Amino acid sequence: MTDLENLVKDLNVLCDRLDQDYNINFGGCCFVAYLMMKHFEKIGLHPTLIIESDCSDIDGDDFLDCVHTRSGNCQGLKDQTCYHYFVYIPEVDEYVNSGEFYEEYLYKFRGLSAKDVHWIYKTGDWNSSYDRKNSPMVGRKIAQVFRKYEDLYQE
Repeated sequence: MTDLENLVKDLNVLCDRLDQDYNINFGGCCFVAYLMMKHFEKIGLHPTLIIESDCSDIDGDDFLDCVHTRSGNCQGLKDQTCYHYFVYIPEVDEYVNSGEFYEEYLYKFRGLSAKDVHWIYKTGDWNSSYDRKNSPMVGRKIAQVFRKYEDLYQE
């Protein structure tokens, strides 16, 4: 396995643990997606944001326009947030923090930055099962995994 594949594997193990212990996938998954985007951008990679929605169709162009202009209330944003948010790493054809999903309910958005995903998180309406006071600790644990692979930052 390459270092990048091992990093993704370690991140998925961590996310599984964080979900068991802190319910990150019940109101914090978009926050985790933001952190993943931020750290992967530092090593020169640009993950794809994945949204799983079984409630209604997301118009991709409308969604991207709403995010890039920081306006509107499109499906997937603000009070219309969806079931699950996670990232895809095309360089290794792997998802991070995906859990089990149905392919037909996935919407894939390339061209979003960590700042975009952070805005989605900050303005969204999320499940209260995730306690936001755990966010700093979640961020530290994710950063620790990335630090194990600092050599990726040099490539």
